[in-house]
Amino acid sequence: MLSSDVLSHLQPLIGLQFTNAGRASDLEWFSFGEDRTVYTDDGTTKIVSDYALHVQCAWRICDSSRILVASRDRYYPPDPTTEVDSDFDWDVSGGNLCDTRIHELIQAFNGQFPRVERITADNVGSLTLFLSAGIVIEVFPDNSYLDEDSEHWRFFRPFIKEPHFVV
Repeated sequence: MLSSDVLSHLQPLIGLQFTNAGRASDLEWFSFGEDRTVYTDDGTTKIVSDYALHVQCAWRICDSSRILVASRDRYYPPDPTTEVDSDFDWDVSGGNLCDTRIHELIQAFNGQFPRVERITADNVGSLTLFLSAGIVIEVFPDNSYLDEDSEHWRFFRPFIKEPHFVV
């Protein structure tokens, strides 16, 4: 994977707002651009963004002085003062520190979502999105084992059936 390939595929993000994030098990999704209503294959509708980044490797969101939320936060209870016990189920929606901090971050934007200003990438699949308001989203593959089903992250337009850019 060449960094130039990553940068050319992610170029449409420049100028778009980072509007939402969420989780499906250990996959974190980040939304960029305007929301739109689309019909699903079963005839129902759902809201999607112009672009989606689905991440299945390590990631974090920082400001200039601290990590605001990171991928490993999903393995801790929503209250960081609570001790993790053997009964803790991290995969319950809204039931972990990551879900709580993502929700708080999106709410803190108060509708003034930061825009992607610049993107950097390297040749091993890492990428950094520099947003306005000093927010940075970093994605970094964190394993060396790869097979034909391995995936670190993918970038796509969720309202169009077209090939995804997969790293």
